[in-house]
Amino acid sequence: MLHPDWPAVHSVAYEQATSFVHGTTLCRVAADRADELRELLEQLVEGQLAVLRVPASAAADELRVPGLQR
Repeated sequence: MLHPDWPAVHSVAYEQATSFVHGTTLCRVAADRADELRELLEQLVEGQLAVLRVPASAAADELRVPGLQR
Protein backbone atom coordinates (compact mmCIF):
# COMPACT_ATOMS: atom_id res chain seq x y z
CA MET A 1 0.00 0.00 0.00
CA LEU A 2 1.35 3.40 -0.91
CA HIS A 3 1.76 5.97 1.79
CA PRO A 4 -0.47 8.99 1.05
CA ASP A 5 2.19 11.53 2.08
CA TRP A 6 4.95 10.06 -0.11
CA PRO A 7 5.39 11.16 -3.72
CA ALA A 8 4.07 9.05 -6.55
CA VAL A 9 6.78 7.12 -8.38
CA HIS A 10 6.83 4.77 -11.32
CA SER A 11 6.39 1.12 -10.34
CA VAL A 12 9.93 0.37 -11.48
CA ALA A 13 11.22 2.60 -8.65
CA TYR A 14 10.19 -0.08 -6.14
CA GLU A 15 12.25 -2.62 -8.08
CA GLN A 16 15.17 -0.21 -8.11
CA ALA A 17 14.91 0.39 -4.37
CA THR A 18 14.90 -3.35 -3.73
CA SER A 19 17.80 -3.86 -6.13
CA PHE A 20 19.83 -1.25 -4.26
CA VAL A 21 19.69 -3.31 -1.05
CA HIS A 22 19.96 -6.66 -2.83
CA GLY A 23 23.09 -5.65 -4.71
CA THR A 24 24.80 -4.25 -1.65
CA THR A 25 23.85 -7.28 0.43
CA LEU A 26 24.92 -9.78 -2.21
CA CYS A 27 28.33 -8.15 -2.59
CA ARG A 28 28.94 -8.18 1.16
CA VAL A 29 27.88 -11.81 1.53
CA ALA A 30 29.98 -12.93 -1.45
CA ALA A 31 33.01 -11.17 0.03
CA ASP A 32 32.41 -12.79 3.44
CA ARG A 33 31.58 -9.36 4.87
CA ALA A 34 27.97 -9.95 5.89
CA ASP A 35 28.74 -8.75 9.41
CA GLU A 36 29.03 -5.21 7.97
CA LEU A 37 25.37 -5.16 6.93
CA ARG A 38 24.08 -4.38 10.41
CA GLU A 39 26.18 -1.22 10.41
CA LEU A 40 24.82 -0.25 6.98
CA LEU A 41 21.14 -0.35 7.94
CA GLU A 42 20.76 3.41 8.04
CA GLN A 43 22.50 3.91 4.69
CA LEU A 44 20.49 1.14 3.04
CA VAL A 45 17.18 2.61 4.21
CA GLU A 46 18.27 6.11 3.18
CA GLY A 47 19.27 4.80 -0.23
CA GLN A 48 15.90 3.17 -0.76
CA LEU A 49 14.07 6.31 0.31
CA ALA A 50 16.19 8.39 -2.05
CA VAL A 51 15.27 6.12 -4.96
CA LEU A 52 11.61 6.47 -4.01
CA ARG A 53 12.01 10.24 -3.59
CA VAL A 54 10.58 10.13 -0.08
CA PRO A 55 11.53 13.21 1.95
CA ALA A 56 13.45 12.31 5.09
CA SER A 57 11.00 14.27 7.23
CA ALA A 58 8.06 12.27 5.87
CA ALA A 59 9.74 8.94 6.46
CA ALA A 60 11.25 9.38 9.92
CA ASP A 61 8.07 8.95 11.94
CA GLU A 62 6.69 6.20 9.74
CA LEU A 63 9.73 3.94 9.69
CA ARG A 64 10.79 3.97 13.32
CA VAL A 65 13.92 2.00 12.51
CA PRO A 66 16.08 1.71 15.64
CA GLY A 67 19.24 3.71 15.14
CA LEU A 68 17.97 5.52 12.05
CA GLN A 69 18.79 9.18 12.51
CA ARG A 70 17.02 11.79 10.40
